[in-house]
Amino acid sequence: MKYILIISLLFISSCSSTQSEKELSKNELQLELDSLTNDDFKPVQQIRYNERGDYHVIGDLVDDALKDETLAKVDSGKIKELDEKMTGVSGLCYLGKTQEGMELLDKLYPKYKNNPSYWNQLASCYLKNGEYRRAKVFFNKAISLDKDYLPALNNLGVVYIKEGKDEKAVAAFKQALNVKNTAKTPMYNLSNLYIKYGLLDKASGMLQRVLRSDMKDRDVLLSLAYIELYKKDPQGALNYLSKVSSDHLSRVDFSLALLYSYKLAGSKNVEKVSDFLRGQNLSKRQSDIMNTIMRL
Repeated sequence: MKYILIISLLFISSCSSTQSEKELSKNELQLELDSLTNDDFKPVQQIRYNERGDYHVIGDLVDDALKDETLAKVDSGKIKELDEKMTGVSGLCYLGKTQEGMELLDKLYPKYKNNPSYWNQLASCYLKNGEYRRAKVFFNKAISLDKDYLPALNNLGVVYIKEGKDEKAVAAFKQALNVKNTAKTPMYNLSNLYIKYGLLDKASGMLQRVLRSDMKDRDVLLSLAYIELYKKDPQGALNYLSKVSSDHLSRVDFSLALLYSYKLAGSKNVEKVSDFLRGQNLSKRQSDIMNTIMRL
């Protein structure tokens, strides 16, 4: 039982955010909803949906399987290198420049307000800012304009995860995969939920499909390592972790997985990894996980 608890804590710690939701009063929420009338969506000039622009195809700035579907895996320094027309508003928000992003959205509104991509960008800014209720309003607005709009379907699932509504998240990711069954981001997100609930075979099959796009994808390799740890196979976990570059292994979530793998395997490397972790600015949860592992 203790073993399963540690794995669960490890996995949830690596997948969760410490940012809390900002409360939105009923009056404020109603104002947001009231502003979304049919008249508001009569475009000055219709702009067609641009999949490249919405998915942020960012070439060789990142080297993993999901690089063509998300900005979340790009370091902020590299986001600055992206062409402004490709990153749009979300690039500013991911850089922490939410106000600049919102000002840009105001300018783009007359031209893009009938485009689901516009509302997906707006919702992404609110999501990045931890304002989950507003994010849901605008992701749903994008979906109302195009029920098969995959980016917003996936992102809505992410909001539900942030809110602890896993069943709704699963439904959103499955709906996204019904639209495009090869979409890697919802496949990756859904597989991590499967891991959380012990559906390891389902998760492994999906992750292996994503991994085929890039055999060095760090986050997919970490998720596969968790599956091996759930199966009490530390060597299997280490096999996956050994494929991750040393730069990424220094990340706390990777180091904790590495520490646990070494501990279960009886490796002398435990002290080396634990010494490294003690020098990091660990959260209380991360510190508790490390201490629990070391007491095994």
